[in-house]
Amino acid sequence: MFCYQCQETAKGTGCILKGVCGKESHTAQAMDLLLFVVRGISVVADTLRKADCPVSEEVNVFVTDALFCTITNANFDDESILKRVDKGIIMRNGLIQEAEHNKVFLPKVDELTWQGTRDDYAEKAKTVGVLREQDEDLRSLKELLVYGLKGMAAYLSMPCVWDSMMIRFMFSCNAHWLPLRLSLYRQRSG
Repeated sequence: MFCYQCQETAKGTGCILKGVCGKESHTAQAMDLLLFVVRGISVVADTLRKADCPVSEEVNVFVTDALFCTITNANFDDESILKRVDKGIIMRNGLIQEAEHNKVFLPKVDELTWQGTRDDYAEKAKTVGVLREQDEDLRSLKELLVYGLKGMAAYLSMPCVWDSMMIRFMFSCNAHWLPLRLSLYRQRSG
């Protein structure tokens, strides 16, 4: 477990055994896996939209709910988080089929190719968390973006704020932070 999502983090650097907020490591890992699946959905949905292919409202609602359920203290129910992972994998795979049907090219990234089952979730979750990104600057940038998206999702969960432009922005951000490492490397290399 590594979580530095809130101002309560241990020693101001991050919780590593159990969250100061009460979050258990297995819950943090389930959330990490859900966010991994959401990134995959976002990559496919964003790519489909750019190719002028429709993406269902169900996908918008799912991603918003998944982001919202991973904010600090919103949901420590492992089973409800894992059910979202189950649903997300099915949704992502359906979107991948739509992309293939429409001859839309998708990148070969782990978020799209991993086909784990419940038996695989715990091990996979250990590999997809915050510390997956080794570059501290890039990790900080990505996490800042993710926390902003989670905040947007909290507001979007209120029916009066549902806005398609904000939804598209959330998907685009989720989809495009994957290639940030290459961009950052190129900038540093000059």
